[in-house]
Amino acid sequence: MAHTFIALICAPVPVGHRVEVLVLVESSGGFRKTETTRTVVSDLDTGVVYGEMEAFEAVTSIRAEPRPLPPAPRADLAVKTRVTGRVRACQVATMGFTDRWIQTTLVIE
Repeated sequence: MAHTFIALICAPVPVGHRVEVLVLVESSGGFRKTETTRTVVSDLDTGVVYGEMEAFEAVTSIRAEPRPLPPAPRADLAVKTRVTGRVRACQVATMGFTDRWIQTTLVIE
């Protein structure tokens, strides 16, 4: 069965590579609880890990500067989805008009 993942990360994984996709959940707030998902894609053939910075460390400032991040996702995030398989299709696209962002679509079997 094929799984399609769409995430706002740049993850140009070659077709045919084995991957693990984690969809992690970050809960926040008190009375009005909110859940934010964070996607991490691990290319099991190369060892390259793709994801949002918030998946690797808690963000305490709106100022983002280049810096080393931990190699593994945060332990305090709950795993919502974990899929391991082979990439059948990968698309990385620049989205938006005025504000631009990167989106990756992976089809995994």
